[in-house]
Amino acid sequence: MKVSVLILITLSFFIFSNCTNKSDRQQVTTSVDSLFDAYYDFKLRINPIEATKAGENQYNDKVANYISDAYQQDLILRYTGFLEAISKYDSSSIDSSRWMSLRVMKWDCEIKKEGLT
Repeated sequence: MKVSVLILITLSFFIFSNCTNKSDRQQVTTSVDSLFDAYYDFKLRINPIEATKAGENQYNDKVANYISDAYQQDLILRYTGFLEAISKYDSSSIDSSRWMSLRVMKWDCEIKKEGLT
């Protein structure tokens, strides 16, 4: 009888632990997906012609001022912010496809930021 109770308690613990991990992973997945969405919107904003080509109409009336100092400083600030956000994730917190996408996003941010400095 004692063995059955012990097995039941142990099983309950594992089930509860597993549910908590799924909830945590779901929050991280939602968080990283929101980061991807924010980066996509940022890229559309800074590339209005590409946005229009992709069928995004909200930037049809915009032209980027690529050469102004203020524009370039804004880009540096935004790329730095994305790099800081990316650094909060690790390969154990998200699935492999999101991890690969995050690494590509990091590379893109680093290259673009380097090109601005």
